[in-house]
Amino acid sequence: MGRIGSVFGAIFAAIGLWIFCAAGAIAGSLGDRVAAFPDWTGPPPTRPAVGDLVYPQWMAGHWQINSTLVDLKAPLAPDIVTPGFEGNRELVDRPMEFMVKFVPRQSLPAVGLLGKGATRRSEAPAIVADRAYNGQQIAEAYLGPEFVKNVAADPATPNDQLVTLTGGRQLVSNVVERGSESPTTADFIATEVVQQTFQSPGENPVYLNTVETTNAYHYRPDEPYPITADQYSAIYLSPRDASYAVAKKQPVALYHYTLTFTSLPD
Repeated sequence: MGRIGSVFGAIFAAIGLWIFCAAGAIAGSLGDRVAAFPDWTGPPPTRPAVGDLVYPQWMAGHWQINSTLVDLKAPLAPDIVTPGFEGNRELVDRPMEFMVKFVPRQSLPAVGLLGKGATRRSEAPAIVADRAYNGQQIAEAYLGPEFVKNVAADPATPNDQLVTLTGGRQLVSNVVERGSESPTTADFIATEVVQQTFQSPGENPVYLNTVETTNAYHYRPDEPYPITADQYSAIYLSPRDASYAVAKKQPVALYHYTLTFTSLPD
């Protein structure tokens, strides 16, 4: 369970899900947080998660992702080291590849002045992650396809995601907080805070931890990789954890990944 929690905590939350514009940007704060890594002493500046994650138009499409863990730290070691942390050292400088899609969000039925059954129109539809597809690809890449039965993501409840593993084991991820900002038209920073629960058949659910994933995306269409990103993940203990009184709101594990995006045919 520790290995599953660490893998999904550091990676899965970031690529497969993300931010709704109505959550609002907190100007400059996320950029400052990225610049301060790894000197993080608490959670990011966020607001309650509402709706789905919306990306810049330049992220639309089908992409091959190369994700490389370049650094990891346990800020409270040796007193507190999360399960799976030492094992993740084996992933440093080992590129992992998987595919993701970012697609136009379906129009929602409109009421009122537009009339019942009409749809709202805009010059460019909002771009969101194909959560089920992305989650399946990432889970299989890191855990192995033989261990992943299904990843479910209901568009009606985009902040919830269910990963079903072999043996009926399930990992539930709930996005509870988020924030975003666009320092330039070619840069986008997003953060989400996810709570994770793990369950095995016949056992009560086990609350794993809270995971922050902050991503800084860069769009450079003339470069070999049109999109690159730095991804930062932080693991926070549950208040139920015996070590919570020591850690409190400080992260107990930190991960830094670099991502490159290669365009694929739709």
